Amino acid sequence: MQVTIDGDVTANSGTAIFARNDYDISTYLSITTNAGSTVTGDQGIYARHEGSGALTITANGSVAATGTDNDGIYARTSIDAMENLTITTGPSAGGVTGDRSGIYAQQFGYAALDITANGNLAVTTASLRGAIQTVPAMVTTGVGATVTADDTGIYARNSARGP
Repeated sequence: MQVTIDGDVTANSGTAIFARNDYDISTYLSITTNAGSTVTGDQGIYARHEGSGALTITANGSVAATGTDNDGIYARTSIDAMENLTITTGPSAGGVTGDRSGIYAQQFGYAALDITANGNLAVTTASLRGAIQTVPAMVTTGVGATVTADDTGIYARNSARGP
């Protein structure tokens, strides 16, 4: 399944982009927001992939979770995942913001989790999750990117089956 956003997506109540691939209906799940786009909702982007293929999120525009205890980007794979979970954010002016986490990602499968934050990440309230929480992870912040949180800026934990 592929979702591509060229304009703005606003959910006055709920999740702005909700994409879920149940089981192996599709071998991959890919979400791309292009430069200049804005994604705003109680939760910004929610992606859950139960298939065996890759889950890829590329957020070149701004993503904001305005709801209490929600994430800017939430991504999760199943234990059947045989390919990577990859999240890349572009250098947009608004970056990625959330009340609970800027980016929350869980890779439960056999492959890697790779997050590259080229823009700013911000968390609006104190949270043990911080701006990025990943299981397991390779986290890279780009030149000039800032991570801001009241508690933990980057939190990484490896408890999955993969590398």
